[in-house]
Amino acid sequence: MGFTHNWKAYKATTDIKTNFFSSNNIISKMLVLQKYNLDMSTEYTSEYGEFILEGTNQYPEDIEHIYNILIEDYGLFEYRNYRDDKGNLYKCDSIDDYLEYRNNGQSIFISSFNESNLGEPLLKYDNDKKEIFLKVKLEGGQSDLYLIDEYEFSIVSTIHVVNNNVPYSENLLLKGWDLYYDNKWDLSLLVFYSAIDNFITLEIEKLQNNYYKEIELLGLEFRKKVSLVLKESVAISKNGKQKFATLDFIEKKISDLYKLRNNVAHGTKRDITKIDCQDCFELYLFIFTIIKYKSKDLTQLLKDIKTMLS
Repeated sequence: MGFTHNWKAYKATTDIKTNFFSSNNIISKMLVLQKYNLDMSTEYTSEYGEFILEGTNQYPEDIEHIYNILIEDYGLFEYRNYRDDKGNLYKCDSIDDYLEYRNNGQSIFISSFNESNLGEPLLKYDNDKKEIFLKVKLEGGQSDLYLIDEYEFSIVSTIHVVNNNVPYSENLLLKGWDLYYDNKWDLSLLVFYSAIDNFITLEIEKLQNNYYKEIELLGLEFRKKVSLVLKESVAISKNGKQKFATLDFIEKKISDLYKLRNNVAHGTKRDITKIDCQDCFELYLFIFTIIKYKSKDLTQLLKDIKTMLS
């Protein structure tokens, strides 16, 4: 099987971007408990049916930029079931409380009560406003809404947080994915391309300062910069005669991307697809891996990617 087939099979079972960001200390995980005050989004006349409830919360303390949120548990904390040795009622106000009260990993929250059921909540976040927006469906009776206020609706989630002092090229990758999920694929592709350009420029500057002080490298055409950086990374002759499989592979992809990027930048092509953006991000990943692990052939490249993302 060729590299393309094996790569598609691997990424079908792996969260490539999250694992890349985690393995390179761009994002980290936090387990968080948050409580929400919920209100009905619409006035309802029926006493029984489906009711949409909404709430908003500020980002947890010390979080400035969220990469994604994964809901681990949710529901109402029926505090009457939790008492200390003296019979005093507990409150579940923190993630430490939650972890302490759980019995063998079982949830301490309820989502079904009386004749009502809470659906799985939907969360959206806004990194500009530093707010998390919640929407959840209640199927049942309006009379049960008072229980939500009494028992407090809580969500336990794993939040992937963008770390401080992330290199500029990786910040561009994060921005590219934000644009991607906003369906702004032309802008996403341009930002992903800028991430590659910035990363290569930094590598060229290292070569300029350490090995090529008498030669101006920064003025080289972009594709030549990529070729030089990769040859230097795997210690291959720079005379252009000696090649290796990953260089041929990257040069072909860079050439295609370079044309596509210029067409988008000059307004001659606007039908950019999600696949174009994904390919651009993956190209960054390939280049990054070759430089880090000195991958000379495609079999080794895939092996090195798996090592990095494991």
